[in-house]
Amino acid sequence: MPSRLFDSFGYLTLHGADLSVYLYCCLLVHKQPDEDGQFVFEMNSAEADTGYSERQIWRALASLQGNPQRTPQKGIPALEESSLAKNKPPLIVKVSGGKFLPDTYSICTEYGSPIKIYRGDKKETLRGMLFSTGLGYFDVPCYLIDRLSELKGAPLAVVLTGIKQAIDLQQAKFVAILKEWKSMAGITKDADLHSAWECKTVHDLMRVSHKKGQRRAGVELFDPVRGTSLTQNMPEAMDRAAEKAAISAYEADRAREYTQQELEKWFLSEFPEAEKRDDEFYVDCPECHGMRQGKRTPTLRVRFDKGGAGVMACHAFIKKLKRSGEDVFCSFETKGKVPYHLIATRDGIAPRQALERMRNYILVLRGERAEEIESEVAFSTSAPAGEIPI
Repeated sequence: MPSRLFDSFGYLTLHGADLSVYLYCCLLVHKQPDEDGQFVFEMNSAEADTGYSERQIWRALASLQGNPQRTPQKGIPALEESSLAKNKPPLIVKVSGGKFLPDTYSICTEYGSPIKIYRGDKKETLRGMLFSTGLGYFDVPCYLIDRLSELKGAPLAVVLTGIKQAIDLQQAKFVAILKEWKSMAGITKDADLHSAWECKTVHDLMRVSHKKGQRRAGVELFDPVRGTSLTQNMPEAMDRAAEKAAISAYEADRAREYTQQELEKWFLSEFPEAEKRDDEFYVDCPECHGMRQGKRTPTLRVRFDKGGAGVMACHAFIKKLKRSGEDVFCSFETKGKVPYHLIATRDGIAPRQALERMRNYILVLRGERAEEIESEVAFSTSAPAGEIPI
């Protein structure tokens, strides 16, 4: 859910049909990650899922695009009303549509453009697109978004602002001030707040304890499926996540052809002068030779806990340009290269031969028979690309 749904004070910026329809649009994007932020809006489905009429939904769609179709308010001249409408930032934007084509929309950025982030074959979620464009977001349960028709009006505003308070406090159990809660939700009557707490869907997500006449209420978030308090689930979830991460790392290391320890021993046999700091090895960069501000130091970082055969990159800061004052960094290109390419560059051999040499070292380390290495004929990087074996 985009954070633009709340203003800087934590108050909801949308209410009623506008709020439900916008969350419904977010749901469509969430369920269609391969559409790059775009979604086809079908009125029949929208009516069933939001609980609002066709006329109310069309009005909400117009309002979300920054063109509210409402009658002028009393006391506000028509020209001023029109000016205010134009200044309202859009939350969705129409991408395509026509007489014989379905209406296609997109969640939009703060500048009113479609939020799409081209990722090639990668399917990007709404959260990923919001993050990539520098927009904030809040994670809310799909259980809530799937039941918009049960939360029409005040209940939806109340449960969203309740979750917002829990997120801001980083607590699944907290004390809420009723006056602030009503202001955040955009309601004025205590009865609307109390009836929202009694709504079944709200009750599945949060339990509110309040005594008549008190200005505060105790709020506790619950897992709607398990029916257990999130105060209990959070430590358990953290333990499960840590255990899962450890198992995944162990399985990933076992699935690799070469283990981290084997690769590190091979690298030290080739570069005995390498400096090891934590999990990284520092060696001399073949491009800049570590000339950092006129002083030579190892700046090429190599590590073997990532990738099939390790990764590397030079982090040398060379100097500042006199004219622009911009920083100049090492130009050693390591994209698509792994540490055995460093051996090939140093010894003037083909990368394939450097790979075979690394493989044979590890085979001997394991007590296995080394393979026969092809003749290590020196190669020139100026030769045609097709003649250099990779």
